[in-house]
Amino acid sequence: MDLDWFDFTDPDAAVRLLRTAPLRARYSLKLPPGWRADPAVREQARIRIDAAIAAGLSPLVERFRYRWTPDCGMPARPGRLEFRPEPDDAVVLDVFRRIHEGSLDAHARRAHRPARVGRRRHRRQVPVFHIGKLSGS
Repeated sequence: MDLDWFDFTDPDAAVRLLRTAPLRARYSLKLPPGWRADPAVREQARIRIDAAIAAGLSPLVERFRYRWTPDCGMPARPGRLEFRPEPDDAVVLDVFRRIHEGSLDAHARRAHRPARVGRRRHRRQVPVFHIGKLSGS
């Protein structure tokens, strides 16, 4: 579960809330591009980051978000990939298992360490994690 909206006016109350809430979630702070260059946005981000750290949360990763719009146009297709339906879910899951090996994605590495969930369960969770992300869940 992700906590992706956390607004407050009292930093001490925010820290107490994060420490005592029965909710266990990742705090995902979405910031606009160039947020460090805008003093007002940087200050608001810093207040939230500081509250999360004071509550015992720790930064895991900073990600860039890229968005495609029709104005961007479509790149030429070099023909190296072939897109076709695959009716067998086992084939799709096998592809996800193979490409997940050695992933550098911080969330995938942290959430799906075999030692953390057990190897057998880990093999089942890895594809489900990625399929959930692809389907928007």
